[in-house]
Amino acid sequence: RALRSMVPGRTLLFAAQALKRYPKDSPLWTRMLKQGVDYLTGPISDSQDGAWYWEVGTSGQPDAGRKDEKHLYGISFAIYALSAASLSTNDPNVLQIALGGFEWLEKHAHDAKNGGYYEAYARNGDLILTAPSPGMTDTIGTQYGLKSMNSHIHILESLTELFHASNGNAKVRVRLEEVFHVVRDRVFQKSGYLGLYFNPDWTCVSNVDSFGHDIETAFLLVEAATALGMPNETLTWQVARQLVDHALKFGWDEEHGGFYDSGTPEGKVTKEDKVWWTQAEGLNALKLMAEKFGKTTDKYVKAYAKQWDFINRFQVDHEFGGWYTEVETDGKPRKNLSKSDAWKDPYHQGRALFHLSR
Repeated sequence: RALRSMVPGRTLLFAAQALKRYPKDSPLWTRMLKQGVDYLTGPISDSQDGAWYWEVGTSGQPDAGRKDEKHLYGISFAIYALSAASLSTNDPNVLQIALGGFEWLEKHAHDAKNGGYYEAYARNGDLILTAPSPGMTDTIGTQYGLKSMNSHIHILESLTELFHASNGNAKVRVRLEEVFHVVRDRVFQKSGYLGLYFNPDWTCVSNVDSFGHDIETAFLLVEAATALGMPNETLTWQVARQLVDHALKFGWDEEHGGFYDSGTPEGKVTKEDKVWWTQAEGLNALKLMAEKFGKTTDKYVKAYAKQWDFINRFQVDHEFGGWYTEVETDGKPRKNLSKSDAWKDPYHQGRALFHLSR
C-alpha cells in the first residue's frame, strides 16, 4: 500500500554490491539496478522541489498520512544506493542524481552552527522543528526538533560511499569529516555506547542503549576513517572497540549466542528480542575486531563463531529462505510474526554476508 524511500534505496544498494561481487549473475543484478534507479528517479522523487519523499502510495503520490514530509534517513539511503549504483555501472548520470541529493541536504538541512543535520522537512525543504500535533513524532519515531543517532550513522555511511563514487569530491569530504567527528566524538558516549537522541547542540537527551546500533557503528566508523585516509587512526579504533566491548559486556547472550535488542547504558537488558539486523551487524563487528585484535585476544573470534552458529541454526529460515525477523532468546521463531515488513530488506544481512564471504 505504500513504499518508503529507504526500501528501494537499500534494495538497490544490495543489487549494486551484488553486481560487483557476482558479475556472472549480472543480468539479474542489472535488472534490479535499473528498477531501483527508475524508482528513485520516478515515483519516490520530487521533481518539483528536489530530493525524495519519505513515503508514497501505490498511486505514486506522497503518503496521505504524512502528506509530503521528507526525512534525512530516507534521503540518506537514496544517496547511498545511487552512489553504489554509479560505482557498479560507471554511470555518471546516476552519480549526479546522488550529488543532487547531497546538495539538497546542504541547502536545507545542514546545521552550520552545531554540525550534522536537522532531520524532518516539508516538501520545499523547510525544517519541521515542532510537532504538527501534540505527542506526534517524525517518520522514524524521533521527537521533532531533535537529532538522532540513527539518521547520523546512516548519513555517515552514505557520505562515505558518495565520497568514493565522486572520486574524493572536496565538498563531500568536508561534510564526511564533519559527520564522522559528530558520530565519533558527540554521539558516542564515554561509557562506551551511543546516545539515541540529542538536542541540536548534541546534548544527549536519552538513556537507552541500542546494542545493534553500537556494533554497527563500530564498523561504519572504521569504514569512514579508511575512506578519509586514516585506516589506523588510534582514537577511532579505540571508540570502535569500546562500542563492541560494551555490547559484549551488556547485550551479549553468552549461553545461546546472539545480541539482545536494547538496554540501559548501565547494563540492564530491557528488551531480549534477537532481531535479524542486530545479529547481522554483530557478524560484521566481531569479525572486524577479530582481524584487528586477534593476536592479543581470542574473545572476538570466539564470539564471532558463536554468533554465526546462532544465526545459522536459528535466525535463518532453512525451509523457506530468508531470515526470521525476530527470534526468542533461545532461538525459537516468534509466533505470528511476518517474515518481512516495511523496515526489512536485504541491507543488513546482505552486507554482512558479502563482507564475510569476501
